[in-house]
Amino acid sequence: MDQVTGQRLMAIFIGFIMVASIMGFAMMSNAPQEQPTVEVPDVMNRELAPEEKISILRGNRVLLEYFHNESCIECLGRKRSTWSS
Repeated sequence: MDQVTGQRLMAIFIGFIMVASIMGFAMMSNAPQEQPTVEVPDVMNRELAPEEKISILRGNRVLLEYFHNESCIECLGRKRSTWSS
């Protein structure tokens, strides 16, 4: 095989790779990407499930969690005055 034939085969191979990558990208971008949405109120007084946390964060919302001991007296005051905007 001479040099010109080798260059042609390499050009055909590179062209095939380019076309295949364009087709793959087009197929991936047209695939439906429906994420399940979970409606969560602004203030929750319970621990959220991982799916609920992911849904909140993917919806470009802020998630604040308070971790405290059950015997913390100051924490109870914060818990009662929780607010969200």
